[in-house]
Amino acid sequence: MQDIMACCMRRGPLVGRVRGKATMTDPNIPKLVKELRERLGLTQEQFAQKVGVTYGSVNHWENGKRTPQPFLVRRLLEIKEELEAESKVPLRKKSSE
Repeated sequence: MQDIMACCMRRGPLVGRVRGKATMTDPNIPKLVKELRERLGLTQEQFAQKVGVTYGSVNHWENGKRTPQPFLVRRLLEIKEELEAESKVPLRKKSSE
């Protein structure tokens, strides 16, 4: 059993992407969280409420101390996709123009 643990510890955490999507161990999670929060114009506390977690969780994610659970990573990616879709929608001109 110790050999298995030693082997796993030497390899370190799995880092990467699955089909181009961030995984829970993706090193860019802190960047993603901060980018989303800033694009939404929210404080860490407000962003935490939007995602359904505590302020401490968001703070730890942004500082790279912890990583979100996989279902929360999916939620963050959904928020990112929503923001990207909104930014691609052209601004509508007012009828008076």
